[in-house]
Amino acid sequence: MLLGLALWYLTALILHLFLGAGSRTSMADTKWFDAVVAVRLAGFLSVLALVRFIQFRRRTKDMPMFKAIGRAIRPRPAALVRWGLWACLAIASYIIYLSNVMSIKTTIPELVPFYFDDAAKNFDRLLFFGHDAWELVSPLYQLPGIVRLIDMLYSVIWGVVISGSWFYCFSSRAMDVSRRYQFCLAMIILYVFAGNFLAIIFSSVGPVYYQDFVGGTDFVGLTDQLSGIGNEVPLIATNLQEKLLVLSQDAVNPISGISAVPSMHIGTTSLLLMLFWRSPAARMVSMAFAGIIAIGSVLLGWHYALDGIMAVPLAFLAWRISGWILRKYAGEAQM
Repeated sequence: MLLGLALWYLTALILHLFLGAGSRTSMADTKWFDAVVAVRLAGFLSVLALVRFIQFRRRTKDMPMFKAIGRAIRPRPAALVRWGLWACLAIASYIIYLSNVMSIKTTIPELVPFYFDDAAKNFDRLLFFGHDAWELVSPLYQLPGIVRLIDMLYSVIWGVVISGSWFYCFSSRAMDVSRRYQFCLAMIILYVFAGNFLAIIFSSVGPVYYQDFVGGTDFVGLTDQLSGIGNEVPLIATNLQEKLLVLSQDAVNPISGISAVPSMHIGTTSLLLMLFWRSPAARMVSMAFAGIIAIGSVLLGWHYALDGIMAVPLAFLAWRISGWILRKYAGEAQM
């Protein structure tokens, strides 16, 4: 995994050197994004620590708190130090992972100008008998509170869950080690192949940016719906969409980061479902979360239905490839 991250970083660095001074962004320009996710990861760790502490106190409720903590720490200080080192490695590796994702993602319009939106739009309309994907969930726009909840899950909780799962897979021993590492390796494979390579091949912006980059009024109904809800309840997605649009149009140092095909939100939640598949309770929660993310991807205007349809088999392929790598080089992997 660490070798993969290093090679990925080197690829991104070479790409920016190749693009030269006119490149849309440097490797450092994505730090604002890393900082946001780092804060979300810190939030996840805080909640995890609180849950673990409550579980610990339930087991030691008949003993004074500090005495119980002392007894828990004293027998295994080396294990605590080892866990701390792995926790630091998990956080550092995830920050590098995010930098790699964004550093290449921001170069997409330089390498291949946005062109695939019409094809994605036409695929959706063929699939849904002349309708766009967002029209199928349009009744939800009459429920601003539900839209706000989906927006929170899509825009914030998704990042917390994915970063927290990465941390969990690096630092926890509650699950078989090969299955945990299979998830992290699959995340790297998925983003390298789908989130970077295929995103360049199928360079596209998504429905919410269709009018700004492609032209035409095909998705004005969608943007009007989102603007109307934004007047009633604040939407994180629309604020982020506006920020990305402004950054992409900066005359001095434009930063894109806009990419629709395929959907990495749906791809990563599919990997999450595979990770927790063997636990009935976790599987049901993961399936519900994946369903909400799929709805949110079109409801909030980020994606066409095609983006999610492509992402699911790509995630499964990444999972299988990572399992094959682990079986070959690190023993048994969980499929």
